[in-house]
Amino acid sequence: MSSPAKLILELKDVHTFYGSIEALKGISIEVHEGEIVTLIGANGAGKSTTLRSINGLNHPRQGTIHFEGKDITDEAPHNVVKMGISQSPEGRRLFPRMSVIENLQMGAFQRADRSGVKDGMDRVFSLFPRLAERKNQKAGTLSGGEQQMCAIGRALMAEPKLLMLDEPSMGLAPIFVEKIFEIVREINDQGTPILLVEQNALMALHTANRGYVMETGNIVLADDAKALSENEQVKKTYLGVD
Repeated sequence: MSSPAKLILELKDVHTFYGSIEALKGISIEVHEGEIVTLIGANGAGKSTTLRSINGLNHPRQGTIHFEGKDITDEAPHNVVKMGISQSPEGRRLFPRMSVIENLQMGAFQRADRSGVKDGMDRVFSLFPRLAERKNQKAGTLSGGEQQMCAIGRALMAEPKLLMLDEPSMGLAPIFVEKIFEIVREINDQGTPILLVEQNALMALHTANRGYVMETGNIVLADDAKALSENEQVKKTYLGVD
């Protein structure tokens, strides 16, 4: 029997607050080597807060977060990136007046290996040929889909050991949604584990290995993605199937 894949990320009983409001009420999740894990749930369920707890922008008041066995619960965001967790944020957050290349270079600002940065750029352009065509264009003039590609490319420039994607399909035309998820699978096939937060539950479960369903700061279901996509409650609430 093959041994279980190495545990990359572990959240244990995490409680995160905004002021006096408890946004995460003791959640536990895991991501193993080679996996795509998705968090699905309605707006306000706590999905983005989970990412903010991991990336150091909103430290939990209780519980622990371990990455590659190291406790990162109270780490500063720049240290979390240095350790190997990179995020493509909701709404893309590009530097609109900077070119595509300059935005990608911003993703590599903590890297000292210049030859590695060049290899990273080549990797991004092979994943996203459209960005190569528009490399000198200002990011603010790209289409929504191209901006999303640039945001994911920028996150990859940090050479992450874990890539977090927050709503990568939001606001995109269906043809771009298909393309983005194809590339998400390709990035994973190249060896990068992915934690995916996504409103499009159907696409997310079709892409992921495992999933967690969040409701008002709690994990209410956890299973492999195929089982979740066949779960009656999930079908009714998130997939629009009666």
